Amino acid sequence: MEKLNNIHSLVMQEIGGDLSEPDRVHLLQLASEDPEVAEVRDYLWKTVGSDEVAKYISQHPVEEQTAKLLGQLNTPRHTGRRIVYIGTAVAAAAAIIIMFNTGVFTSKKQLELAQGNNQPDTNKNVQLALSTGNVYDINNDTAMSAANSKWKITNKTLTLEDNRSETEQYATLRVPAGKDYSLVLPDGSRIQVNAASTVKFPLAFKKNVRDIYVTGEAFIHAAADPSKPFRVHLSGSVVDVLGTEFNVNTYDSLAKIALVSGSVKVSSSKTNTILKPGSMGIVSSSGISVSGFDEYETLSWRTGRFVFRNAKFEDVCKVIPRWFGVRVVLDNNQLSDKRFSGMIDRYQPLELQLKGLKATGAIDYHITGDSTIHVKFM
Repeated sequence: MEKLNNIHSLVMQEIGGDLSEPDRVHLLQLASEDPEVAEVRDYLWKTVGSDEVAKYISQHPVEEQTAKLLGQLNTPRHTGRRIVYIGTAVAAAAAIIIMFNTGVFTSKKQLELAQGNNQPDTNKNVQLALSTGNVYDINNDTAMSAANSKWKITNKTLTLEDNRSETEQYATLRVPAGKDYSLVLPDGSRIQVNAASTVKFPLAFKKNVRDIYVTGEAFIHAAADPSKPFRVHLSGSVVDVLGTEFNVNTYDSLAKIALVSGSVKVSSSKTNTILKPGSMGIVSSSGISVSGFDEYETLSWRTGRFVFRNAKFEDVCKVIPRWFGVRVVLDNNQLSDKRFSGMIDRYQPLELQLKGLKATGAIDYHITGDSTIHVKFM
């Protein structure tokens, strides 16, 4: 899966004209050696890299494209090679698949989506920050020693292999906008970290509780150890677990904990509750609410896709600064309460995806010299 996702990314950059010559040579070599790679490349060029997209859109109404898209989204699981093609397999209906659903336009003032959490971080490197003040860029595979600990970085995964420090020390994994990364803790717990997120953790779990601190979004597979409960600290809430898999999201003002397997206890300043698999706890100033969640939609970010159903466009746009590291501004005074369903693929060049949306007649856009994307509803 990881290999095909990387091939998908290279081909989309090739189509968009952004692939460097060394990477292009590497891609062509892979395609000549591996029939599966060649098939992926040929498929994407046929569906995205030609005039077929524009031709299809001109011949098929948006409603028809939406119906086909929702048919794909309603499939709860995708296995094998199919997931690689999901960004373009809906009848080649453009590189980004954002389609109209239902709603009406309302008049509002200009909204700049680059405010608050949507302002991209200027840092472009994944970093390991130690409590000693030392900060390391960890973009390339390597092995290193720091803070009396041995670290291994490989395939976008940071592994803390050994710690011999006599004092309690903490480290923070910082993942900037446009990146994703994984972390393996000393107890074997694995954490997949989304863009614009951080995970703070001790170099050794010496206490009777394994405490970590998360901002942004992460998927956590906590190693079982009944003698040392695993505890995740979020903004305004704490998650206690013995051994399980769950997703935490604190991008907005609410903390959302989605339980995949096992059992967790979610606590806020006012109350606490036990979650069962398939349920999501949402922590706010008024307490904790519990509901079910769509696993495919909630966890799609782990495969590089952001799936959304019946969402406001400004909410969809909040993902773009995190995943692509750019500012987004909605320019016209008539912003839309119109609802959208679809998918954003982080492995496809953003401008190619915007061109696909523009081809539907939904929006126009332009990019200024400071890389700010200005969007206007048509």
